Amino acid sequence: MHFPPSVVSAENSDGLVLFLAPSKPLVEQHAETLGEHLDADVEVVTGETHGPDERSEAWKVGRVAAATPQTVWNDVRVGRLGLGDCPLIVFDEAHRATGNYAYDPICRHYLDTCGRPSGRGMLFAE
Repeated sequence: MHFPPSVVSAENSDGLVLFLAPSKPLVEQHAETLGEHLDADVEVVTGETHGPDERSEAWKVGRVAAATPQTVWNDVRVGRLGLGDCPLIVFDEAHRATGNYAYDPICRHYLDTCGRPSGRGMLFAE
């Protein structure tokens, strides 16, 4: 698997690199793959893996996190997670970024709060 330079350099930077996926199984799959290819611990964060108080700490533990977008957005809304210091956010199944899906407010908030936002969208095509 090849990661673009922005992902590889982001693992050594300050801030949290986020990989968002729409389901817990996809989040876990990304975390496993990232862990195999990056020299960084990857934190798995979903509503099922951590309660609200635990997530506050989980966001601080690693430099790379794989998470569900609704969990990320819930934590951003209440101040448990700030996106302003995220050097990179990767959106798996980016075609979902419409309407009321959590990708939309995450993108808007990220663009509004990050001095140098960097985002990537991933799509799967058969």
